[in-house]
Amino acid sequence: MSVQQLISDLTNLEIRLEAHGDQLRYFPRSSVTPAMTERLKQNKSMLLAILRSVAQQDMDALKGTLLAGLADDPDFSDHVIEGLQAATMEWIQTKALDSPRIDASEDQ
Repeated sequence: MSVQQLISDLTNLEIRLEAHGDQLRYFPRSSVTPAMTERLKQNKSMLLAILRSVAQQDMDALKGTLLAGLADDPDFSDHVIEGLQAATMEWIQTKALDSPRIDASEDQ
């Protein structure tokens, strides 16, 4: 089965996935059958890559929207906007260090 089908099945069962470092976590654990656990193990690296990609997209969207409304605000000078952009980039880069790493190991 494809990863897309696995994600669809997880969604239908209301099983939530999270990446914690190089580990894949799923909740509620009671909803995950042994067969589903095996599918998760087989697709772990791809699922982690997808979760990481979604997290990066969320961060990029956040970066874009945080300061967009301030650009035309007369209370915020160009100097202040530049400082906020620099601080936002630093914060995003710091958070990226904490983002999940893709790992093909089978540990849950």
